[in-house]
Amino acid sequence: METNSSHPLKNNLQFGHLKQLISLVEKVVIPDVIYLLGSASTKKTITSLFCPSGYEPALGTDYFILVLLNDFREKSISQWQDQIEQVCNVTIPVSCIVLETATFHQWLKIGHRFARLVAQSGAVIYNPQNISFSPTGDYDPIVESSIIERQYQAGFSKTQEFLAGADLYRIRKHYSLALFMLHQATEQALGTLLKKGMGYYCCSHNIERLLRYVSWVDGQVRDLFPMYTESEKKLFTLLQKAYIDSRYRLDYTVHYQDLVTITERVRLLVRILENWGKKSVSTFPPITVSH
Repeated sequence: METNSSHPLKNNLQFGHLKQLISLVEKVVIPDVIYLLGSASTKKTITSLFCPSGYEPALGTDYFILVLLNDFREKSISQWQDQIEQVCNVTIPVSCIVLETATFHQWLKIGHRFARLVAQSGAVIYNPQNISFSPTGDYDPIVESSIIERQYQAGFSKTQEFLAGADLYRIRKHYSLALFMLHQATEQALGTLLKKGMGYYCCSHNIERLLRYVSWVDGQVRDLFPMYTESEKKLFTLLQKAYIDSRYRLDYTVHYQDLVTITERVRLLVRILENWGKKSVSTFPPITVSH
């Protein structure tokens, strides 16, 4: 394990915290490598590769890690991520991305933006086999910028259309279907923010997971869905379950005022996404660190 404490993401961490975090992950699986992508200090100031200037969050996790595994053993990415987080969160709140080591290596060879940033700037906190990765492959920043812009425009357009659909269903008093459209708008907006701000694509309908990931990119997003009280948690759960329950459960009920409240929060999310459309990838300076 790397113990050098000079990395900016590790300045506020004690060696014991890292050791405990690694031990918790090892209860689930023996990984090849663990990267620390973000951390919260004792003052709850968040810093990450994707938001190096930091921010003070609402409720979130304390660590953001990338776990590389040699073999998924017939489990999906989401199953591994859920299992690691469930074990860790009893003691240490964690957001986790899991990839196969071979996939990460391949991404580096083609100059994948997420892998490139992690390899260049992430803090390696676990690497017992001293696995080394080839230098990042060549990439054309102009082509990359063009791809990111197309992805952003496609995601923003879909977000707007889903939001328009929610408005239509609300007018027609189909509140459950309106909330389903709001779920889709939220999913599209968060997924697009991840692609734009992190270079990572997360194929998930889990709004809570997407929200945690995006909170390491933009602190404003977490504040849109606060969960300090039971009523706030209930409201978020209503949105979270809309993807399935709004279509298949007869007892799924959406009250008009809850729908209005969630709609306004999704509109604010779309506004944040719109502002991100004006940002260039170059606004995320790499954190130089020697491995």
